[in-house]
Amino acid sequence: MSLIGGGIWGCALFNKLPLHSQESESQYYDDGMKAFQGGDYSKALKLFETLSQEVEEESLRRRTLYALACIRLIQAKDPDEFNKAMISWEHWSRFAPMNKDGEDPRMLTLLLKRIASRKADNKKIFDKLLQAKEQQIKVLRDQIEALETIHREIQKKKKEVSSP
Repeated sequence: MSLIGGGIWGCALFNKLPLHSQESESQYYDDGMKAFQGGDYSKALKLFETLSQEVEEESLRRRTLYALACIRLIQAKDPDEFNKAMISWEHWSRFAPMNKDGEDPRMLTLLLKRIASRKADNKKIFDKLLQAKEQQIKVLRDQIEALETIHREIQKKKKEVSSP
């Protein structure tokens, strides 16, 4: 059963490994978790992407989608990647059951959206600060160049005065 369509999910593995039993699906999930816990997020991402396309069991599918969303959030390096990770998070969220007896990670959705918004705002602020600093550097370089020109002219006049 394929859950993931087209470009939303990024680079899926083209050579899918056949997962024929719940046992192999469970082992694939465990391998993905070991890679995640070991800090090998790229490997974990590939394993979970493959598993998400093949898994039959609903609870394992949800856990796999959750793992994918978490890894993508962790790996997001810019607002665009973060927004794509949020799509993964929201995709998982649609499949997650309401559990009144346990924690509900979906409560973090608003926080994640705020973080994305703040990151975008911070980027704008930093870009403006960077432009201001670059302008200051340009002004200072121009001033240094002017001072160097004056220094050369003074040295030239000193030379002229000291030589008969």
